[in-house]
Amino acid sequence: CSSPDQQALLFEDIIAPSFDKLNEALSLEPKFQPRLQLPVSSQDGHEVTIGIRDGSAHVLRSLKVWYDLPPEVLFVATNLMDRFLTKMKVRPKHMGCISIASFQLACVAVCGDNNHVCENSDATVLVPTAEDILAISQCRCSRGDLFRMQSVISAKTGVTAAG
Repeated sequence: CSSPDQQALLFEDIIAPSFDKLNEALSLEPKFQPRLQLPVSSQDGHEVTIGIRDGSAHVLRSLKVWYDLPPEVLFVATNLMDRFLTKMKVRPKHMGCISIASFQLACVAVCGDNNHVCENSDATVLVPTAEDILAISQCRCSRGDLFRMQSVISAKTGVTAAG
């Protein structure tokens, strides 16, 4: 057993800071935890269903695998997309642009924007450019559409957009 002085020191040096960080993280949870409730089907075809959202998540997974990016990119991109869908009512035709804009924002958030090289990876991985993502994803939106969507997603989720 340790003395009361050692226990107090342990609490002050290790436990108290960890407890403070945990409380801070818990206070931020509502901001970053989406409460997404999408319908299973759409009667008029003008609302995003859970199937459409899952299809967009599959595209994000495919892009992550194609570019061999860290798993955090997929997690952040999916979280951004879900948080955006929680706050905004969007049409299904915009989901392609929303998903790749979320992916591009996630790449910058996780990997940084230093000459398109991912620094958060064990190996050197190139971060895809907007043109590459548009070509690979085949989402049929322009480069300008992608950057506008990134700005909207950034504004609604509080994530900084790439310059």
